[in-house]
Amino acid sequence: MKPSLPLALFILLITNHFLNAQDGMSDLAAVRVAYESGSDREIKGTGTEVGYDQWEIRTPVFFKEAGDWKFAAGVRYQSMDL
Repeated sequence: MKPSLPLALFILLITNHFLNAQDGMSDLAAVRVAYESGSDREIKGTGTEVGYDQWEIRTPVFFKEAGDWKFAAGVRYQSMDL
């Protein structure tokens, strides 16, 4: 297990209270987790294969609506293994 994965899971658990009662809220105020993977593909003429795994977590730290304006600040952590 990568050292960065436990850190991201800890952050997700700490921000769990943000997950409650988000119906009707802006996407800016939502906690988001994403994962993407690309299978190994051979580079022609080299015999080398390249693939990747990428994951990301975003969590809001501040969100305020003022009329038509929305103000938001958050934390994003992204990791890629090539």
